[in-house]
Amino acid sequence: MIMELLKKILSRINPFGLYETYRGERYKEMAATDPKGPEWLYRAFFPGDIIPGREAHILDIGCAGGRITAFFAQDRPNVIGMDLKPDVGWKRAAKARFILADSEAIPFGNCTFDICSLIQVLEYVDGDRAALSEIYRVLKPGGRLVLQAANRDGIYSLITGKKIDARHRHWYTRDGITTILIEAGFRVLSVKGFGARIPVISRLIFMARPYPYPELYPDLFLSKLVPEKNRPFFNIVCEKLSGTRSGRQA
Repeated sequence: MIMELLKKILSRINPFGLYETYRGERYKEMAATDPKGPEWLYRAFFPGDIIPGREAHILDIGCAGGRITAFFAQDRPNVIGMDLKPDVGWKRAAKARFILADSEAIPFGNCTFDICSLIQVLEYVDGDRAALSEIYRVLKPGGRLVLQAANRDGIYSLITGKKIDARHRHWYTRDGITTILIEAGFRVLSVKGFGARIPVISRLIFMARPYPYPELYPDLFLSKLVPEKNRPFFNIVCEKLSGTRSGRQA
């Protein structure tokens, strides 16, 4: 009875819309007032040894407003943000270079980058395997792909049977996304569930001004209430093994 009622309520709510409205406002505020905002956010997404050195060549694919790109470019001269269309946020990331390009046809030579980031992008790409093949091609041997993608077994999707964003072309399970990464030639180093995306509750927390971060950043705070395997996103770190096994030749 309770589950059926919850399913009806959630099926009438667009969690992505509610969440993104307030997340977008908070991100803009962070970008304007706290240059370290993207850093703690990035480290919360992907802890460990993947913060690159100063000379690393980095490609942020599907960079949108360029927050992660700007974080990388703070003290690194070889950072590029890439998206299909320009964003006003690019003007705030003066140290980074931005280009317009498709993830299925990345305009760089083989073995160019040390790190490629792909944050909530792959699920929107028609040719997800083609994009991964291209990323593999442009990474140097031993280079890392840092990826975040929506989880088909996330709590909202399990309850409602719906994608968290209807615009997603793909809907990955943990095994499914791991398989296509391995097929592209990557070694998967880690796969971890992240976030909560609890409608209404997330919205109320985002409305609070100010809140100390990262402790009360909603995805970090609410994720403690959700089993790891049922969190709405995967945070994945992969490594290119060697050569240019996948993708077109430059």
